[in-house]
Amino acid sequence: MDIRPLTMAERVAAVAKRRGYSEDDLHSICKAREVRLIAEAEVRADQRDAQQAIEDEVVAVGRELGLDPAANYQHRVAVFAELAKRGHPIAAERYGRPT
Repeated sequence: MDIRPLTMAERVAAVAKRRGYSEDDLHSICKAREVRLIAEAEVRADQRDAQQAIEDEVVAVGRELGLDPAANYQHRVAVFAELAKRGHPIAAERYGRPT
């Protein structure tokens, strides 16, 4: 199974296929723009979902540690340090991998 992120060209092709557009249809400026806008909206939605998933993890670990990362920056830093210890990819990237 391929788990790499989709390229924009792949997203555009998928949107065009779902819409039933042919290659000739995509040469129309209006249809090409419509497909591109839908693909860009999907990218933004995916980014929001990923960001929300991280925030949900931060809140869950904060509760577990008795900290409030939303109200206190130092608590948020402590939560991210804990996430890095646990091997969370984004937290580990920023706060370093444990040794």
